[in-house]
Amino acid sequence: MKLLTPPNTVPTAPLNRLPITTRKKVNGFTLVEMLLALAIFAYASASILNVVSQSASNIGLLQQMTFASWVAQNRLTELQVETTWPPKQNHKGEAEMAGLKWFWRQQVVETADPRMRAVTVSVYEFEDSKSSIYDLETYVVQYEPRGKSDD
Repeated sequence: MKLLTPPNTVPTAPLNRLPITTRKKVNGFTLVEMLLALAIFAYASASILNVVSQSASNIGLLQQMTFASWVAQNRLTELQVETTWPPKQNHKGEAEMAGLKWFWRQQVVETADPRMRAVTVSVYEFEDSKSSIYDLETYVVQYEPRGKSDD
């Protein structure tokens, strides 16, 4: 006598011992689907890494430009308190900022007012660099000594 089992019951024997006709279809991903998912993940990961590395290099550039701007501002402040008139044309110098040595060059241009000069300070990473990291321009005025006025 043969016992009948309900149709929704799971066989107790391992799947590999059952005949092919009685095996249940096993749900899962195929090898092609897995390779496609892996390729998409690799592409997305590479894109994210590229963005992160660009951000890191931009931070370094911004830091360098910030320090160079401070060097230029310091030089222009020194120039405004100097008593030498007119300011020296093509004057060069160096300054230390954030533990690094920076090189600056100033260029003086005459204006329509003989008591005023336009001064541009360019900051370089190396003394013999052709292109500057940062340029800053201001105007310097020749002040008359106190007590001497044309009034």
